[in-house]
Amino acid sequence: MSDKEDEFFAIIRNGFQSIVSELDAYLSKKVETTEQVVNRTYDLNKVEWTPKKGDKGEYEMAKAGIDYQALLQDLKAHNGRMTIQGYYVWLFPNGDAVGRKPSRK
Repeated sequence: MSDKEDEFFAIIRNGFQSIVSELDAYLSKKVETTEQVVNRTYDLNKVEWTPKKGDKGEYEMAKAGIDYQALLQDLKAHNGRMTIQGYYVWLFPNGDAVGRKPSRK
């Protein structure tokens, strides 16, 4: 190979190494953020709930907030539904909202 080809391939290699390094840094931050949310405790009363009425009666729906994100991760870990803090809580089928209603005793 000529010196120009060597230089060209060295530039390409350095570019790829930079890209891989940036991707590693990005993915590390993303994983840390997800772990922080999963390990975070939450209070259902701090989630912003909106009253709704459906075919099966009244319930509340949430779509955002810090406690909502932690709740969402917990629900995903429990196959989309669980009973917690006196409420039956579920993830809507399209995954964009969470519902709750008092649990039956």
